[in-house]
Amino acid sequence: MLRIALAQTAPVLGALDENFARHHELIEEAREGGAALVVFPELGLTGYQLQDLAAEVAMRLDDPRLASLAAATGGLSATVSFVEESGDHRLFIAAALMEDGEIRHVHR
Repeated sequence: MLRIALAQTAPVLGALDENFARHHELIEEAREGGAALVVFPELGLTGYQLQDLAAEVAMRLDDPRLASLAAATGGLSATVSFVEESGDHRLFIAAALMEDGEIRHVHR
């Protein structure tokens, strides 16, 4: 049986540091609760009603904050969502699968 934790969060619009910290806390809670997978809501790292903030909160996949969050996934998997800035500066709503300390897949 696979134990899945659904992270019920209220991300703060544009407050990336605060939202990342909350994700770290919830990953640890999920691990302590025996979850194999923790699922975060769409745009949980950035907040949802972005409008003019999208470019300001967009992250590239090599962002150290994403790497730190991925590193926290030892022993479980997590899906997180954010605004991704591509190499050609286009913005996408992205969902990343993180496990074993790495970003394994990104869906746009």
